[in-house]
Amino acid sequence: MQWREFQDGEMIVGEGAASEFVYRILTGEVEIFTERTGKRIVLGTVRPVEFLGEMSIIERRPPNASARAKGPVTAEQLERWEFVQLISEQPTAAHRLIERLSERLRLANDRVVQLTAAVGDEQQSTADSVSDRGDYL
Repeated sequence: MQWREFQDGEMIVGEGAASEFVYRILTGEVEIFTERTGKRIVLGTVRPVEFLGEMSIIERRPPNASARAKGPVTAEQLERWEFVQLISEQPTAAHRLIERLSERLRLANDRVVQLTAAVGDEQQSTADSVSDRGDYL
């Protein structure tokens, strides 16, 4: 395990890039984002004591988002085996990890529901306007 320091705006993890490390943020904040059709979509923020890159290590897949330092950041850089050992030997760290993953899943579910409802409202509006003209679907 080693300590790493990142400057404001520095990329820590790149979407789709091979990643061999998990970072436990010690100080500062990290912005998690993705880019689609030229637009940056902020997915969240990682704060002190939280992990970054754990999903890639757990799933053994490239990251599905990028991470950039928001101001100066200090982090512990853990190799896969160190991360697994840490969460195996420290129940508090494992509990924090599970809480954070659960929170992310809940927020993602909430977003899916909101987007589905918004698309459903748009489709209903379109169907209503077509129907008002006497057209049939």
